[in-house]
Amino acid sequence: MSKREVKKRDSRKKRKKGADDSDQNCNPPPSWVLQKGESLPEMTAKKNRKYYLPTRTIAEDEDELRLAVPEKGEKPCCYGSKCTSVQDISGGPMVPIKAMANSNACILCHRKGMRSKYVRYTILEETIPCNRLVQKWESPVGPGGYKMESCIRRHEKQYNGFISQVAIGTTPDYTWMCDPKTGAWKIDQSLMYEDFHMPSPTPQYL
Repeated sequence: MSKREVKKRDSRKKRKKGADDSDQNCNPPPSWVLQKGESLPEMTAKKNRKYYLPTRTIAEDEDELRLAVPEKGEKPCCYGSKCTSVQDISGGPMVPIKAMANSNACILCHRKGMRSKYVRYTILEETIPCNRLVQKWESPVGPGGYKMESCIRRHEKQYNGFISQVAIGTTPDYTWMCDPKTGAWKIDQSLMYEDFHMPSPTPQYL
């Protein structure tokens, strides 16, 4: 073996030894890195997301479609003159209806917010995180409940923030009315009901 060949062999041995030493001096790999000879880990249980949706009946919704009673600790909708009951529904006393329990906004403003997000995520197809639920409650549909055409609901092919139906309606579905006996103002939404019933025969309008 020539001197040149011996020199190349020694050089290769030095390089190999240096590589082995550097491997030994490296920090150990993290626990999630699969080591040589180890078997693949078993699949862990999938994360379970459980959404809770309260069901609001028509009677519960109707109780929200009235003016606030301060004596009961109720407050008007926080949006004031920009409240849906003032801005979008003509007539009436021109003051916002009561805010919902545990909220600063009324039921109509909550409905309007859900509708705007429904348009964004369903019609305009904006991306929505899969762990976000836009729908705030569920509405009964059919006899004793709302018409399906008065509701918005889940998309057939993609997640849009809704997992069932919720009554929203449109502006023509709402009418300000006044009880002639008590003088109390409320918003009538009976056009949205599956079992339509005529409102009071003696409504009073401003």
